[in-house]
Amino acid sequence: HYKLGLPSLHLILKDWSALTNVAVPAILTNIATPIGNAYVTYATANHGDGAVAGWAIIGRIIPVAFGFIYALSGSIGPIIGQNYGARQKGRLIEAFTLSLAINAVYVLIVWFFLRLGSNTIIHFFNASEQTAQLILFFCKDLSLLFVFLGFLFVANAAFNTLGYAHLSTLLKIGRAHV
Repeated sequence: HYKLGLPSLHLILKDWSALTNVAVPAILTNIATPIGNAYVTYATANHGDGAVAGWAIIGRIIPVAFGFIYALSGSIGPIIGQNYGARQKGRLIEAFTLSLAINAVYVLIVWFFLRLGSNTIIHFFNASEQTAQLILFFCKDLSLLFVFLGFLFVANAAFNTLGYAHLSTLLKIGRAHV
C-alpha cells in the first residue's frame, strides 16, 4: 500500500542525490534558452524597432522551418537507448551517424527553400528595410548554420540517453549564451 502524505526529512535526504542528478540538469536546460533569447532581444533592441521586428519574424520562422530537427532529436534518443541496452554498439553508432546525415540533408533543403523564398517572406510580413535585411541575412546565410544546431541536438539526445545529462546541459547552456 502507498500512503498519501508528506515525506519525512529522512526520505528526502536519502533520495536527494538521485533527484538532483536528474532535476538540476533538467532545470538548467529548460531555462537556458529563454535566458539566451531574452539577452538577444535586449541586445537587438539597441538597434531599433526594425531589428526587433526582424528578430521576432526570424523567431517565427525557426520552429516552422526547423521543427524536423527538434523532432529528430526527440526520436533518436530512444533508438540509441534501445541499441545501447541491447549491447548493439554498431547499430547505436549507425543510428547516431545516420541521424547526423539526415539532419544535414534536411537543413540543406530548408536553406535552399529559405534562400529561394526570402523575398516572399519579406513581402508576407511587410518588412521595413532594416527588418528585410535581417530576414535576408537569416534566410541566405544564418539558416545554413542550423546543421550544427541539429548536430548539437542529436548529441544532446545521445548524452541524455546514455546517462551524461550534465554534458548535455553544459552544451545547451553554452549554445544559449555564446
